[in-house]
Amino acid sequence: MTAEAELQIDGKVVSQVLNVSTQVIGEDQTHPWLRRRIIAEGPILRLPLDTELDGFPTSSYSFDREGMPAAPWRLVVSADELEAPFAHSIRLELNEDFAPVRKLIGGNPDPHVVRELDATIVRVLISTAARLSSTISDQRTLEEVAAEYPESIVAAAQRASEQYLQMSLPAAIKSYRLTPEKHDYEVIAGTNLLKD
Repeated sequence: MTAEAELQIDGKVVSQVLNVSTQVIGEDQTHPWLRRRIIAEGPILRLPLDTELDGFPTSSYSFDREGMPAAPWRLVVSADELEAPFAHSIRLELNEDFAPVRKLIGGNPDPHVVRELDATIVRVLISTAARLSSTISDQRTLEEVAAEYPESIVAAAQRASEQYLQMSLPAAIKSYRLTPEKHDYEVIAGTNLLKD
């Protein structure tokens, strides 16, 4: 089952960070053992609200405590169209269980960790742009959509493709679709993965 909730908060009571925790609570009156029982909990998300911050919308928590597979991070993409605003379409979730990630959170990351994160971001942005490119209903090109919506997820994918792969976004998507092994090599080379 899935559920959605919308919460509106007066701006006067919110500062720079919003901590969000979620719980599913049983309210079945016919079964007393279910009354007010916590059935499930989601990760506690720390959401910075300062729009002047550079980089990804990011939250950090213990993946282990949330029963998630051990990985240093994950990117959660909610975009369903190329024009979707980048800041509201993608979230970087960092796993506090990993010491190198804690150093990243603390602002003193090892260089190879930064490059591995860059590689992950490039892969996800290119694959997301490839997935969403079928949503263009008119004759516009990816570059035209990115130019029209400079804060969009497609514009971010275009910047990543140009910066790390030295190729246009359509060329990167073509490489991703037709020769994924070559595309992965291009990402590894472009992000200087494990160079030192």
